[in-house]
Amino acid sequence: MRLAAKAETLPDPVWAGSSPVGHISGHRKDEYMPLHYCHPSAPHKRLRLPEWYVSSLMLERALDAVVRRVKKLDRDHDIPYLAGYSVDGTIIYIDRHMPQVFRHKERVIETDPFLILHEEVEKTMIDRLNLHYLHAHQIAARAEHQLARLR
Repeated sequence: MRLAAKAETLPDPVWAGSSPVGHISGHRKDEYMPLHYCHPSAPHKRLRLPEWYVSSLMLERALDAVVRRVKKLDRDHDIPYLAGYSVDGTIIYIDRHMPQVFRHKERVIETDPFLILHEEVEKTMIDRLNLHYLHAHQIAARAEHQLARLR
């Protein structure tokens, strides 16, 4: 049954203010999500890409959320391996000698977002998923690399 036909058969209270989430794995086609969960400035569209593809819009939104979570960014110390985080994760440390921007082919690239994303992903993987540091570091490096490719 096509979605448009399904919409006509649903009672108004269920259909009004909802959108189908059948494309999300683990959900049935007849389940609906309230529209107020959607991002207001960019409507959700089904892309003709693999499910694992990370769009630049999705990654920028994730980066924005991660950067907003950082309580304090400390650039006043010498940090081994360039960047790190406090034990409780409230402070991200970036080495005081690390430039905040650099030029590449006439582009000015900020370095902080990449380092913040890496450290936050790494810390979250260790704390929330109980991953070993090396595994968390590899995942964080992949996220950082993907951000670099999309920018």
